[in-house]
Amino acid sequence: YHFEKTGEYFVLPDRYDRPSARDPKAVFEGGKYHLLLTTTNRATGKGCLAHLVSDSPDMSNFEDLGPVLEWVDGSQPECPDWFGMGGYYYLVWSIGGRARYAYSKEPFGESGWTIPADNIIDCGSVPKSAMSKQGRIFVGFVSEGGYAGHFVMKRAVQKPSGELSVEEI
Repeated sequence: YHFEKTGEYFVLPDRYDRPSARDPKAVFEGGKYHLLLTTTNRATGKGCLAHLVSDSPDMSNFEDLGPVLEWVDGSQPECPDWFGMGGYYYLVWSIGGRARYAYSKEPFGESGWTIPADNIIDCGSVPKSAMSKQGRIFVGFVSEGGYAGHFVMKRAVQKPSGELSVEEI
């Protein structure tokens, strides 16, 4: 594959701190392209995951739907992940390298997210997930003296309540 820069870009809406924007996660859901990214809500000063949506496959002309998640202490929720599984939708983010999650019956928590008391995904730092023959697998890393190290893989186990746990593979 060969990619060429088009010189085109979009500008994050004024409600967000533009210099801190990073870690985009794009998903196609409900006939629309959703973009989640780390930033800060300037009005509240809280770190958040901005939620932008576009009807276009080139992901232009985004509409700002507001933060899909704001973190309580001002830290920025980093490296978002999002997926549907077993009738629930999951939003995953990291704070200080530790992954956390929330779940909802609605794709983007339109009526709110449930954040379990124990919402840590114990799979090293900043894990991402993907489907495999073994089910939903999280892969993260354990630092070896710096950023990166060896990777950790665990399978997500969904409880009837929607909560997750992880198990060794």
